[in-house]
Amino acid sequence: MFEHYGFHVLFLSAPVLVYLTWRVVQNLAKTIAEPLPGSSPAAVAGLPALRIPLLDSVLCRSAKERGFLLLLRMVGLFAFLANADNTRRPKLVYGQDVFDSSRHAFGYLAGRVFLGYYWIYLLPLIAYIAFATMAVIIRLAAYVDELPDYDVSCFASDGCGGFKELGRLMTLVVYLWVPIVVVVIALMETHANFYATLRLSVALVVLIPAQLFLPFARLHRVLARLKERKLATLERFLLATEQTIDVKHPGQDAKSDNPSAERSIEPYLRLLAGESVYHYTSEMATWPYLKSDFMRWLSPFVPIAVSFASKRLGWP
Repeated sequence: MFEHYGFHVLFLSAPVLVYLTWRVVQNLAKTIAEPLPGSSPAAVAGLPALRIPLLDSVLCRSAKERGFLLLLRMVGLFAFLANADNTRRPKLVYGQDVFDSSRHAFGYLAGRVFLGYYWIYLLPLIAYIAFATMAVIIRLAAYVDELPDYDVSCFASDGCGGFKELGRLMTLVVYLWVPIVVVVIALMETHANFYATLRLSVALVVLIPAQLFLPFARLHRVLARLKERKLATLERFLLATEQTIDVKHPGQDAKSDNPSAERSIEPYLRLLAGESVYHYTSEMATWPYLKSDFMRWLSPFVPIAVSFASKRLGWP
């Protein structure tokens, strides 16, 4: 029992995953309640009708969502049965005996009870929440894309048009994979063999970056298009305003001693204001992430890097 470090980490990861899932659900509820904060009245007019399908998706109300959750639970059941079979042949599969093998009745029973909860209930629920979060963000991106007159907010404090909360939500989803990656590494350190179940974990290397960027692929295209359109409008405005500055004020005497005093200051103020809006629009990011988020994206891969470095350097 005390030599099975992988099971220790597996057991401790359960409450951590429950807490992280609660954080995701909390932020997901906030996003559904106020998906486009600071938007124009025309943009938020259709949101009440949109919230109904979003809630149906998250709460697993429709037959499609229930079927997907059932499919995830079936995958968990097959993983549970595969583990039960592996522990009947521990030396062949793991390379050594384990406390929850069929040779140890109490350990075998305790391992099956916990892994039944972990594989059949907890992990499928977490996976469903993760995919439901992606579905909510994709639906919101599609909603923004279908708005005919949506005007992106260049003065939003997050620097990405007010969509930073969606990026933070997906970052929380990525955090869900950190305990699972640590579990995989702990199991690799515990067992002598790199067995088939652990080989499937390589999919996380593709899944984690995909969850970060796939939900925002459409939103990125929409924001890039809106940004380009707004910059083109501002450019025409600035050009027209600049041209009015060089035009003499109507009724201005060409022989006046101080012709500039008779000119209106309004075009200059409009030019300064337009230049400020142009600057903020050009600086706006079209991905709902900041540069500081980069280290957060790498958090699931940090345990892998530490494990690899420790083996290469010969650390215990």
